[in-house]
Amino acid sequence: WFRPVHLQFGPDGALYVADFYNRIIGHYEVDLKHPGRDRHRGRIWRIVFTGNKGRRDAMSAKCPEVLPSKNIVHLLRQFDQANRAQARVIERHLCGILEKDSRGVERFVQLVLDELQGNVNVTAKMILGAENVLRKFDGTLFNDDMVFRLHDSEKMNCLVFQVLAGMDKAEVTSDQFGNLLRSGVKNSSPLVRRFASVAAARQSQVDVVPELTQQLNEAVESRDTFLIHSLKIALRQQLRHWPARFAAATAVLDPASVPAFADICLSVKSADAAEFILNKIEDLSQNDAGMLTGFLGFAATHAKRGSLKRIVEIVAFRYQDDPEFQLEVLRSLRTGVESRGGTLPESMKSLATE
Repeated sequence: WFRPVHLQFGPDGALYVADFYNRIIGHYEVDLKHPGRDRHRGRIWRIVFTGNKGRRDAMSAKCPEVLPSKNIVHLLRQFDQANRAQARVIERHLCGILEKDSRGVERFVQLVLDELQGNVNVTAKMILGAENVLRKFDGTLFNDDMVFRLHDSEKMNCLVFQVLAGMDKAEVTSDQFGNLLRSGVKNSSPLVRRFASVAAARQSQVDVVPELTQQLNEAVESRDTFLIHSLKIALRQQLRHWPARFAAATAVLDPASVPAFADICLSVKSADAAEFILNKIEDLSQNDAGMLTGFLGFAATHAKRGSLKRIVEIVAFRYQDDPEFQLEVLRSLRTGVESRGGTLPESMKSLATE
């Protein structure tokens, strides 16, 4: 009974597969007490390249092995052809060298900088590997000047934003990285924009709300669902703890983006978000009438208390010919009001009685 549950490339370039193996079929057609059920062991398969045997669709180059070395530059250059597991081995070799030298980190940074200046073939893999090594010694390559020097290709851009997303918030200031994030979310490559959006979500203390909202407009128009999802997450994080940013988002929001932005509002859970939904309730009900109950219930929970009367008026006027739907919405409104410890307004009680 072969059931692979995980796979990973090893330092030798082979593919290792963890197999939740059992010598019987692991379903209920076999007695649960059958002695063949093995609850303690599995199998690990090692898959290696043994030759393409004339196949033209097979890669001819083997994955090179990591060669131990005390030469830092030599190790740095091995990152280019390394898979992820091999890169970790190279990083361990480099860390071992630096630990034995009191000025190892300083020398390492200088060697990396020299390599960047003198080697036109420097790759994103090498930069990321060097950065990972430095982080183990509480260092980093990614100061403002370095980032902009590397900001020259799709692959390198994605790397920069991947590293930026993982940095400690205290290291990332608005002055230092704000322009980088703004340029990233406006990059011509959708892939770079997605990586920049992830970084903007993780580093939400840096305000890039107008740029993210503009990109949401473009992503909705182009129907890029993956980018829309990344932008929604980024905007949610950017708006959740900074209410003052909400007006900047709505100021540049296109009408076609209202439904996508309303989804973000449901996660932000603020009075401004509830007021936005109330102001756009006509558009939202035309786009998806089935969501109306949820939107109005959200507004009753989070909108300013004076808005409850307005919500009831919307329900009473717009759905006067559908009393069953009115009752459904009123129940949702009651749940929202009670969740905030409020009392039902007389207008709501009156409509429910009617």
